[in-house]
Amino acid sequence: RVLRSAAEAAAAAAAKRRALPVNPTTTTTTRSIAAMYASPSSSSSSKSIRFSGGEFVRSRKANSKRLPRYAAALTAARFSARGTTIEEDEEKEEQMKHLRIDQKGIVSDAGVYTTKEEKMFLKNAIQLKGGKNAFILGIETSCDDTACAIVTKSGHVVSEAIKSQVSIHENWGGVVPTLAKEAHQNAIDDVVEECLRKAGVTDIGKQVSAVAVTVGPGLSMCLRVGVRKAQKISGEYGIPIVPVHHMEAHCLVARVKEEEWNANSEEEEEEENGGVAKFPFVALLVSGGHNVLLKVEGVGRYTILGQTLDDAIGEAYDKTARLLGLPVGGGGGPALEKLAKEYEEIVLEPRREQCRKETEQEAHITDEVFEKIVRKKVKNPIRFTVPLRKRKTCDFSFAGLKTNVRLAIEKHLGAVVDESKPEQKVLPSENWDGIENRETRAAIALAFQTAAVTHLEDRVSRALEWVESDGVSPTCLVVAGGVASNQKIRKKLLQIGANHSIDVVFPKPSWCTDNGVMVAWAGIERLNLALGVEKPVPRNSEAFAKDEKDRDVQVRLKPRWPLGEMDERAIGEVKSSKVSKMARPLGSSD
Repeated sequence: RVLRSAAEAAAAAAAKRRALPVNPTTTTTTRSIAAMYASPSSSSSSKSIRFSGGEFVRSRKANSKRLPRYAAALTAARFSARGTTIEEDEEKEEQMKHLRIDQKGIVSDAGVYTTKEEKMFLKNAIQLKGGKNAFILGIETSCDDTACAIVTKSGHVVSEAIKSQVSIHENWGGVVPTLAKEAHQNAIDDVVEECLRKAGVTDIGKQVSAVAVTVGPGLSMCLRVGVRKAQKISGEYGIPIVPVHHMEAHCLVARVKEEEWNANSEEEEEEENGGVAKFPFVALLVSGGHNVLLKVEGVGRYTILGQTLDDAIGEAYDKTARLLGLPVGGGGGPALEKLAKEYEEIVLEPRREQCRKETEQEAHITDEVFEKIVRKKVKNPIRFTVPLRKRKTCDFSFAGLKTNVRLAIEKHLGAVVDESKPEQKVLPSENWDGIENRETRAAIALAFQTAAVTHLEDRVSRALEWVESDGVSPTCLVVAGGVASNQKIRKKLLQIGANHSIDVVFPKPSWCTDNGVMVAWAGIERLNLALGVEKPVPRNSEAFAKDEKDRDVQVRLKPRWPLGEMDERAIGEVKSSKVSKMARPLGSSD
């Protein structure tokens, strides 16, 4: 009876629609399937239905136990009535699920400002709190720095506060997540209070228009601390909350004005919000955890041109510094750069000068040829291969370079590095006494930096060529992240910008590392477009009612969150192939 009813429903729906999809390889249609099951005389004990290319066809191979006839008939009925395949239905359901999540919000159960009326209400509410001088609070706790800042809607920084964890993690050779979380919990209240005090904020509800907070990517237990604090502020004072992508914040901080903020200024600026960097531009994000090249066409409009296939350049700098016995407090990059520069100035430059004196006597040699001869005669005896030289992509790789460093240390210094033993991961500095050993260490540091910087040069030059070939004229190259403070990298990238006739923009050093200004500004950019802005956290919600340390509170974080879709020319393979907990790439609709 169930079978006959389902088949009759299928036939009735098909007749009503007056059109049935037909498989080009067979004349069997959904109508004939329904008719077969509707007929009492039809014998189908050895027959069943299988789904193929959007059509149902008869098959004697399928076992009725594996695919019961009534299930096939019911599926046929649904297919006839709706005119869609199972794959299409599942894809639509998945899209609707993401849409529901986006509308519900990431950190606020009240949902997102989506309708035109809601967005107009949001705009008016911010206008009443100061318009272009409205305050936006930014909170950052994605890794090992607890940071907070207040930035005006016009892009002027009012106050900043940050609590570093360098002294906590220095002895461990890297960030320890549990220690970082505990440090964030101990510091978050004081950092926010200091930032508000510097800005002269006495009533958050009346003086602050919104709170922006990093929700990913990063360490989940660290992200949670900042999000819970933002939820408390949003719920207590009834102000909107803006979830921020950590890497998007690094991209957009180059658009922040660096002029001093004047509270009495009433100047109305008609130009586009933002400082130096204007859309579209190419962004290079280089830090201890990230190495990405992006085409940035607007807020939420990012295309990944290339990313690291294994380790980020900042991590490679830190690891090399540890292997060379250098201090890594605050990052090994500055110490390694200093040692490499020492070899250039103390060893190579005097040799070049001597070579110049010996070659000067040959008057027929031009200056250009003269310098080539000097460089050829005087060079670093240790040289490393530039990674991925034969792959014409914009992707990065630094794992092989780290291996080259380890092998060079073993060869030239007689040190055997066993990374499986923690006590040997950082070679004690007292093992390197003697001027000869220091010169060799400096040569290795210079060889590493030369190969790493050349690798960056190759990839950035190709990225600019790709973007220009796409018909996009980038206004500038933005370089952000902690490694952007490296002077050697800056010099080379400035030369690349000159070769392509575009400006190279470096945010101020304190904004290259993790900070609250970049989060607040990313929140402002999204507020201006009413993009992903969430309503105040309800006071009766679990997020507001319970304490931050309460583990039962569910917080929707995005610790693994791609910034955009991958360019089809990129390799697209990353160190971690796990995608089960990977969030959808950030898009303009988020």
